[in-house]
Amino acid sequence: MAKAAGGSASNGVVFFFGLIVLGLVITYWYVIVGAAVLVGMGFLTSALWRGHEERKASRTSEHAAISARADYEHQQFLNGDLRGLYGQFQPARL
Repeated sequence: MAKAAGGSASNGVVFFFGLIVLGLVITYWYVIVGAAVLVGMGFLTSALWRGHEERKASRTSEHAAISARADYEHQQFLNGDLRGLYGQFQPARL
């Protein structure tokens, strides 16, 4: 197998820059850890906010359904229909 021309020179450059990167990581490890914590907190905050928005949308639609049912029963009562007085839960017949 023949080596490509200049292969050892490019390997030396890669090794040199690898040592520089390793030195920076060892020197500034606390900055890297701090940045990782901030990114993690950002993802966590985003997930919590999404969950909050989903629960809020669910509650809003539930309240709208209850309000629509109350309006319907109120109109029934105003029209003289006793089902509007008790709604879905009629009293037991005696």
